[in-house]
Amino acid sequence: RANGMLNVTHDNWTFGWMVRYYSSYDVSRDPAVIALQGSTRVPDRTYHDISARYQLRPRGSAWPKLHLTLGIRNLFNDAPPIDAGAIDSGFVSPFANPRLSTYYLSLGTDA
Repeated sequence: RANGMLNVTHDNWTFGWMVRYYSSYDVSRDPAVIALQGSTRVPDRTYHDISARYQLRPRGSAWPKLHLTLGIRNLFNDAPPIDAGAIDSGFVSPFANPRLSTYYLSLGTDA
């Protein structure tokens, strides 16, 4: 597994791009599971996420450091790999989200 992130800040804005890489892994030692998978390994996957964050208070202000963040996880809507051994997660790799792309909006503080 590997992650990489690039953030660019301008005035009160911060824009981010994150890359999440999950290497391939063994599905199981059970011959029945391997037969269902069609391979001994679950393939690797790479997911891309983006975000935009706005600092709600002027820099240097005494008010709390509030920020608003909007983002997309799995920007390119890549389907997760099938994992025939992952019965509890519906045969989807536990390192992926079966909902594909997800969107979020959050309000936070840098306290």
